[in-house]
Amino acid sequence: MKKLLLILFFTPMLVLAKGDDCINEHNRDQREFCMAKQYANATQCDTIKSIELRMQCVSVVKIKQRDSMWAIKPMNLSTADIRTETKYFNR
Repeated sequence: MKKLLLILFFTPMLVLAKGDDCINEHNRDQREFCMAKQYANATQCDTIKSIELRMQCVSVVKIKQRDSMWAIKPMNLSTADIRTETKYFNR
C-alpha cells in the first residue's frame, strides 16, 4: 500500500523532468540540439561536436531568444517616450 502511494505521488513529478521531450533522442548531438531549442539556451549548443549542427543550433536559439524578447516588450516609436528633448529623435 505504501509503495502504491509513493508511485502515485512521484509519477506526476517525473513528467516535469528537464528534457522530457528530448529524452528519446539517442544521438548525443541531437539530444543537446533538442534541449537547446526547447530552453533557448546557447550553452547547450557549445557541447555539440558537429560544427554544422552547432551553427544551426546557435542560429535557432538566437532567433528564439529574439522572438521572446520582442514579444515581451516591443521597441518602436509608438512606445517610445518622446516628450522630452533627446538627441535620438529629430523633430
